[in-house]
Amino acid sequence: MATEDLAALTTVQWPRMASDDIAGITPAQWANMASDDLLSLAPAQWARVPSDNLRAMSVAQWSVLISDDLRGITTGQWAALSDENIAALTTAQWPMMASDDLRALGTAQWSSLDTVSLNAINAAQWRAMANDDLNALGSNQWAGMPTDDLNGMVPFQWLNLNTENLNAITPEQWAFMATDDLRALSTLQWSKLETENIDALGASQWTRMFTDDLIGMGTNQWAALSPTDVSYLLATQWAAAETADLNAMGSAQWQAIPDRILRSLNANQWSSIDSEDLAALTDAQWSSMISDDLRALTTEQWSDLPSTALNALTATQWRGVDTDDLRALDTAQWRSMKTDDLIGLQPAQWAAAETQDLVALETSQWAALTSDDLRGITSAQWENMDPADIAAIGTRQRSQLSTDDLNALS
Repeated sequence: MATEDLAALTTVQWPRMASDDIAGITPAQWANMASDDLLSLAPAQWARVPSDNLRAMSVAQWSVLISDDLRGITTGQWAALSDENIAALTTAQWPMMASDDLRALGTAQWSSLDTVSLNAINAAQWRAMANDDLNALGSNQWAGMPTDDLNGMVPFQWLNLNTENLNAITPEQWAFMATDDLRALSTLQWSKLETENIDALGASQWTRMFTDDLIGMGTNQWAALSPTDVSYLLATQWAAAETADLNAMGSAQWQAIPDRILRSLNANQWSSIDSEDLAALTDAQWSSMISDDLRALTTEQWSDLPSTALNALTATQWRGVDTDDLRALDTAQWRSMKTDDLIGLQPAQWAAAETQDLVALETSQWAALTSDDLRGITSAQWENMDPADIAAIGTRQRSQLSTDDLNALS
């Protein structure tokens, strides 16, 4: 049919045209069709339009199509459209598209879309997208996606998203990610996330993380966590943390761990903590530690503890310290101990003390010891005591000593 004959057809005649006649119109003729004529076509007629004709349509022609027109186009036709055709769709048209049609688009077509077009796609449509199409999107496209669209994706899609795209999502977007989406990520994906994205997560997100994902994070990621992030983790999550990850943390991070949460660390974790990290713990954290945790510390760790940490311990905690750990303390550490802590030691602990440590105690410390403390000291230890320290022991205290001890003092 001649072009002038086509132009003469009315909007009443176009819907009556046979499908074969529609298929016979040339690309050049399609390119000249009036918008009203295009809008008069029925969905079944659109399905017969050759792909070459659809590709020949102008931006103006594409932009007037309504939902019925768009849905009349088959998946095969959508797949054959050029990037320019796809880009011609308006923000009002994208939400009209069927999920099957969106899935028909190729990765090259998806990668060519601007953020304005992508943002017009609704959450229900995003949920239906193929994994290959999602991974075809570029960094700028992901960074421009609204959080509602990100939250519209299903766990399986998140699981198959490549690392490059995950890291293209901005910290601001990560902060609003649904916890179910975060839990869908694999340990491998977690291990490759940029630290700035991990740091953007909030309390409700951190507390819902699987322990396997936390374990999957690298030491560099643990080291980059903010004190606030650290404070969000639950006891069960800390209990599963790798010792290498714990040692990657800095002083400010350790100090941010709530006292009650520290008690969830197991013996293996405590015995592997760097002395520098132990020294960073606050007085409140030390004073809240249970005896099992203190006993889990190695003699090397005890020997490195600063006096501030030792002085933070309570008399009750000191009574639970192993004798081997007490012997690991050097003379300076013994000398720094508060008299209340010394008084809290049990006789067996005093009996196990190294003689040089006893000799290192100040006369003021000796003067404060009770008869029970003194009775724990052996005759062999008394024989090596400094006369000034012996002189500091009061009459009442001496009166409670055994004959052997008194003989050793003389």
